[in-house]
Amino acid sequence: MGRDLEKKRAYQREYNKTYFQVHKEEIYAYKRAYDQTHPRKDKAAHYEYLKTRRRRIKREVFEAYGGCCCLCCGENHIEFLSIDHIEGNGAAHRRSLGKQYGPGARFYSWLKREGYPPGFRVLCMNCNAALGWFGYCPHSTLSKNSAT
Repeated sequence: MGRDLEKKRAYQREYNKTYFQVHKEEIYAYKRAYDQTHPRKDKAAHYEYLKTRRRRIKREVFEAYGGCCCLCCGENHIEFLSIDHIEGNGAAHRRSLGKQYGPGARFYSWLKREGYPPGFRVLCMNCNAALGWFGYCPHSTLSKNSAT
């Protein structure tokens, strides 16, 4: 069943891309007309809602991967934390997902939607960058492929 679902999703994605390319001008014209006739009453409130939603999803993802704390140095300010690909294949993984799943909120939403798959951990940006650039983190003996 899982394979059929993957095929169905892949087909639907391809269909949507093709449909959008063929009908791009119509879609944009409809969106412009809708936006003119249905203006947002409070843009600031909408953006605040989106910001709150992104923070909530980020916190949920971090909690699912061990809590809001860097596994290497113990940093606990959520603003400094990120998700690390344990195997060091982050760029290749994001490319395989497509452009709609870049870094940040969309990637966190993907992790949540996929049921928090294994192979990820919470690290601060410094530890994550050190592992990516040097293969080790100066805070500890944490290396690229260690699971803890």
